[in-house]
Amino acid sequence: MMFRRNATIGALAVLWVALVSSVHVDAQIVYPATANGANAKISGLPFTPTSRFVLSNALATLDFRLSSTASTTIDVTNNVGVPKTNAQMTGANFYFSGTYLATS
Repeated sequence: MMFRRNATIGALAVLWVALVSSVHVDAQIVYPATANGANAKISGLPFTPTSRFVLSNALATLDFRLSSTASTTIDVTNNVGVPKTNAQMTGANFYFSGTYLATS
């Protein structure tokens, strides 16, 4: 069985495709200018992952990693796992994609 969802959240365009329990995501994030010092997070995964997953960037100059632990929220950290703040992500414009296993 295949599920497909398109979503737009602010400047974020997302396509979610789930095949049985495998979910693939492609997204573009355009981070707004902010002085907010809270840890950066991306919320709204449509399906809860079964366990931890990590999406690392291919360009070392960006220095960020996206990860989730059985939650519908993605944490934004640097490449060694230290949380990035919203202020540190100001002006970031990036694409990411990945596949994870969802709970049933």
